[in-house]
Amino acid sequence: ASCVDRTGVVRIDGCLSAASAEGLRDFVLATRDEGVALAAKDKEKGAERLSRVLSARDVDSEAESRWDVRLPWSTVVRDAVHEMMGARDDPASLGHALSVLSGGDSALLFECAAVISTEGCAPQIVHADTVPSEAGAVLHTAFVALQDISAHQGPT
Repeated sequence: ASCVDRTGVVRIDGCLSAASAEGLRDFVLATRDEGVALAAKDKEKGAERLSRVLSARDVDSEAESRWDVRLPWSTVVRDAVHEMMGARDDPASLGHALSVLSGGDSALLFECAAVISTEGCAPQIVHADTVPSEAGAVLHTAFVALQDISAHQGPT
């Protein structure tokens, strides 16, 4: 948590087992495919599953290369989030960091989503998802890689 206060970011390795990451990744991809199919039939219903995303297409391309998938609070998602959070009393855990940053254990999970980018897609431009206030951070975001990633795979 102190690293986030100083630099605005921290990396926590190993907060999700390989088996859980693989199961969640399969679920996320299936949820994306369902959302894309739903959006093709009904844009409003599709918007319930897929949020707008910055740089959804690469320059000079009509093909989508990035999606922001809203995840239902299903068993696979809930179990993975609980695993990611780890033990609150473990100072190296994501749960401990979020508890310290938010001032206790009463913070709400506002959104649970997955960002998917296709291999080779252009990176998003650097941007803030929220506007900081004088009171401090109003939102903390955790990105958890569900597979090994290298730069050519389309960073987000």
